[in-house]
Amino acid sequence: MKNAQKTSVKKSENSNSKKFKITRQTLIFDAIEKYPELINFFFDLGMGCAGCPAARHETIENGARKHGFDENEIDEMIEEICEILK
Repeated sequence: MKNAQKTSVKKSENSNSKKFKITRQTLIFDAIEKYPELINFFFDLGMGCAGCPAARHETIENGARKHGFDENEIDEMIEEICEILK
């Protein structure tokens, strides 16, 4: 995946409460609000989602496309997010 660095992401205590499924259509804001550990994940990919006003209204898919990710990279991103949140 594009400039992705494997980082150890510490799960927040909130992560183990009711699981919230992350998909391409998940709003970036909803994802980072529910799982704050994803802030660093997005930053490591060059996506400053946490500080972007568009994050409240933009899906992970749309945000990734705007940052130059292709379809396969977006699929890989979603898979990696799901792995992190297991």
